[in-house]
Amino acid sequence: MVRTLGPQLLHGRRRPVDRTLQDVLTAVLTAPQLPPDAFAPALLARVPVDRLQLMADQLRERHGAVRSVQPYRGLWRVQCADGSELLWARLDGTGLLTSLVLGPAALTARHQTAPEPPRPRRAPESAPAAPPPRPPVPVSTAARTRRATAQRYTQATAATVGWAALQLALALTAGSATDWLLLVLAGLAATWCLLRLGPWHALPPYGRLLPAAAVAGPLAAGLRVPAAGLPWDLRAPLALLPPLAVLAAAAWTALRCRPRSGPGDPPLVLESPLRGGTVCLLQAGGPTVNRHAADPCGRAAHHGCDLTVLGSGLRWRRRRALGLMPAANESYAAYGHPVRSPCDGIVAVAVDGLPDNEPGSVDPAHPLGNHIAVDTGRALVVLAHLRPGSLRVPVGARVTAGTMLAAVGNSGDTGGEPLLHLRVETRTSSCSPGSGTALPLRLAELSGVPLRGRRFTVSG
Repeated sequence: MVRTLGPQLLHGRRRPVDRTLQDVLTAVLTAPQLPPDAFAPALLARVPVDRLQLMADQLRERHGAVRSVQPYRGLWRVQCADGSELLWARLDGTGLLTSLVLGPAALTARHQTAPEPPRPRRAPESAPAAPPPRPPVPVSTAARTRRATAQRYTQATAATVGWAALQLALALTAGSATDWLLLVLAGLAATWCLLRLGPWHALPPYGRLLPAAAVAGPLAAGLRVPAAGLPWDLRAPLALLPPLAVLAAAAWTALRCRPRSGPGDPPLVLESPLRGGTVCLLQAGGPTVNRHAADPCGRAAHHGCDLTVLGSGLRWRRRRALGLMPAANESYAAYGHPVRSPCDGIVAVAVDGLPDNEPGSVDPAHPLGNHIAVDTGRALVVLAHLRPGSLRVPVGARVTAGTMLAAVGNSGDTGGEPLLHLRVETRTSSCSPGSGTALPLRLAELSGVPLRGRRFTVSG
């Protein structure tokens, strides 16, 4: 029915493509069983129809029966009885679905879709024929993403150096001891924000000293306060506004960095799944420092953490990669690192066979990639983005803390580089990742709340 409906609706009066896609999505998602003839063969070759059916069943389990599909900011929003979820989909010329992505991955799928190339203009007949231009060297999307990410890291480093030089210049030209003290206090607050928010995991270890230089310089310049006899001047209250604004911004940042959890949700203490080196948290904490907590649709991953390993030895020098954004997965210290079970339980889900991505690219159709879910009886512990072919435990196997499970890979939506995603969610009847709600977690080897940028060393 859906296959014959699509071409007929292509000749509507207003916005025929959108209305056709909306009608097809409504007919597909409201049907009890997904009709295979509604999907293009290329889509079914990538994702079997039974996996698409499981995705639709999990949607109904989370939000109830599907009511309608409405456009929403370039995407589609699936309205259900008890909630809604984002959707990205596309049709081919025959009215068949060539892409269908539900949940938070819909945002990534929209950005990963390449725009149609513009049609060349026809030259006037009187104009002489110009020689054909040389075709440009093709550059992959992953290469452009790596280049843009490395450029952002470089710009952040240059901005920090410029800010440290500005702090030193202001301290050397301070007209009173009060101005110098306020400048030091504002520098301390701003340095804390930079260390918490900056991409220091991607830079060499000495890169973390750059924000500290913005405080060390003004402190050293304070020697001129008694030497020059600078007075304490409190008659200019307007001078208090800039440092107070910086202190307020630091307090707001600290508040937004803390993970949000209810009083009735005690954290589940887990052992570190990565051992034998220095572990760094790439994503952890509140919405300011954790992309999983900032996602309004990924309710199962709001307390999730992304972990990586820092290399050791003269070659790595405690860096997470050989360069800012290298093009090979093997150039990242975490790639292939053993992943051990962080708790006792039974393996409820074990997905393997998805390929690793090229650094800089992601797989929005399979956000978790190759993953394992361990059922502890109280919650479901999910370890995602594993290396294909590295899974060592089948479904139903009983594991204990420290059992070898797999190796770190770059499958799924990692954000662009090899890492390990760890999260805890409530158990449901299906025991499938994404069907529950997020639960807070703690790492036994890390004192305090997991926050982005924190590091700890675990022996093998």
